[in-house]
Amino acid sequence: MTVDAGASAGEQVLNQMQATMGSLSSYRLDESLTSGLGTAIQTNYAFAIPNSFESRAINSGKTFGIVWIGDTRWLRKPNGTWEVEQGAPAPPVPSYIWDYFKPYRDVRIIGSETVEGVPTTEIAFAGGQQDLPVWFKLWVDTQGLVHRAEMRAPGHFMDHRYYDFDTPITISPPTNSGAAG
Repeated sequence: MTVDAGASAGEQVLNQMQATMGSLSSYRLDESLTSGLGTAIQTNYAFAIPNSFESRAINSGKTFGIVWIGDTRWLRKPNGTWEVEQGAPAPPVPSYIWDYFKPYRDVRIIGSETVEGVPTTEIAFAGGQQDLPVWFKLWVDTQGLVHRAEMRAPGHFMDHRYYDFDTPITISPPTNSGAAG
């Protein structure tokens, strides 16, 4: 049996990336999501351990937001008011889109690129079950940090930019939500 050096090296980069990204206490990401039909939703996220995040999304000129701390979630409506919900399962932080599509298949190094001044190795792999094809490309630096990620699935095109790794991020309830957290 021969070992595919490309797959082995790709899996090494993937394993290091999972360990590094899995140990982060905070990070930010910018997301662009489209179905491929022309409309894109732009969202900015901030995440902090153990279970909080906030996001701000723009869709067709309207702004939406979420602040989620533990089991409490505040939803910002387009009119600027906040709706509070309690009892929702706490979001695990850190977690990433590729975490939800295991097992990973056919992990490969497909190139290298400098992303925002940082040299990275580009890896690609398929994820999830074979009946729902999902493909990923990640740009990973030598420490195992992902600087850019792409997810492709039928009718689902998602691009991520990751940054502010392990920087102090405080996520607080909205001040004008009218509800105590």
